[in-house]
Amino acid sequence: MEQDRRILWFQRAQELSRALVEEPDPKHLLPKILDSAIELSGAERGFLVRIRANEPGAPVDLGIEVARGFGGIDLDAGGDPVSRSVVEEVLRRGEGIVTTRESDKDLLSKTTVMQRRVLAILCVPMRLHGETVGAIYLDNRFQPDAFHESALGGLCLFADQSALAINSFELRAEQGRANLQLAQAKDELSARDAVEGRRRRLKAVQRGGRADKQTGLGALRGSSETSLRLYAAVERAARSQEPVAIVGEIGSGKSAVAGELHRLGNSVVPAQRLLCVQLQPDGLSALEQSGTCLLEELGELPPETQAALLARLEQGPLGARLLSTSRAPLAELVQAGRLRPELSYRLDVLRVEVPPLRERSEDVPLLLDAFSEAAGRRLELTPAALQQLADYAWPGNLHELAALARRLLALDKKITRADLPSEVAATQVSPAAAPNTLASMERRMVAEALEACGGNKAEVARRLGIQRSTLYRLPDRHGLR
Repeated sequence: MEQDRRILWFQRAQELSRALVEEPDPKHLLPKILDSAIELSGAERGFLVRIRANEPGAPVDLGIEVARGFGGIDLDAGGDPVSRSVVEEVLRRGEGIVTTRESDKDLLSKTTVMQRRVLAILCVPMRLHGETVGAIYLDNRFQPDAFHESALGGLCLFADQSALAINSFELRAEQGRANLQLAQAKDELSARDAVEGRRRRLKAVQRGGRADKQTGLGALRGSSETSLRLYAAVERAARSQEPVAIVGEIGSGKSAVAGELHRLGNSVVPAQRLLCVQLQPDGLSALEQSGTCLLEELGELPPETQAALLARLEQGPLGARLLSTSRAPLAELVQAGRLRPELSYRLDVLRVEVPPLRERSEDVPLLLDAFSEAAGRRLELTPAALQQLADYAWPGNLHELAALARRLLALDKKITRADLPSEVAATQVSPAAAPNTLASMERRMVAEALEACGGNKAEVARRLGIQRSTLYRLPDRHGLR
């Protein structure tokens, strides 16, 4: 009988070794450890105790990791259910204790567990690399002779194997976290390098007085810090073939971002075309074509379409790379009941957040140039008019700016502040929209003086009380023409 018990302990230790490879979650491993110990020892309850801290001269900090009852029932680990004195004695000795052994019988009377009618205790240390890291504590409230001294050897072997298994899981989890942090750091560094590289090229262009050919990414335009971060995010997402959720306000440029993801993605996996589709439940054929498939405004997809799309995504890989746009983050759509949670998990793998125009107002002059060039015309504005446009909140974003550019081009003249629409001309700069920094104050003063003096720089310099040579540098510094 005793030989059979030892064989069973050995078998359980082998199963624990297999769990190192097969069990991905240590939360599932710990109950397995106690269930095996309870089954083989005949215990009523089991507790896995870990040492949290063991500072010299201070009481040992013990914590119950998991508590189980006979038959795999989870127990409440609160209320001090184990005898601390028994566990501390096991840790001190470095060997197991069983209360049916003559030398350990008196431990029951010296502990508080007698008040809870515990009749038998079996406790062994968990050792790792020569150090005790915890204990397996088993008890029985019905049979005083539930445990035998002969069980100590098998349980000690099992406890040491348990300590090794737990340690392996924790090392693996720690390595996983370290790898994730490293990947995130590399990703952040790559994005920062991309932004810094564009910034250096832009400054070099400005110093050389040349036409700037590095103030955008494909069809995207802008040289502000916000735009540079957007370009880095687009380039990063384009290197993968995972689904991308493009989030931004109406008119912020989500479709243009999708176009750049498609264009840049060709260097990874060649794609024939970009398809903008409005899916119907029975018309998912676009997903099977090679190229890039763009689902516009996820929040407007009918429930039956969402169900059909989810069913197709669960079947396996698509023929097309999937992009989607949304005015609100997908989590907000789920919260509002406009998007199925399972679908958001499938589509919100990578995310590109497109900033509104008010967050990159420095790009307004460059965007106006792009719109006027597309129309084959040149749009000239006074510095004060340009400053007023930069101060405007642009609720319609790029759509509104493009419409205004067409309207101003139709005037066929140099645009002053008086030519701007009333809603733009009436804009007052708020502290939140434009902080009252020295740079912003300097820019506004120069813009207003240039317009008031009709561009006469000698008069502007006299009015501002500065040298004419200093004035020549200020318009370039602040993007005023």
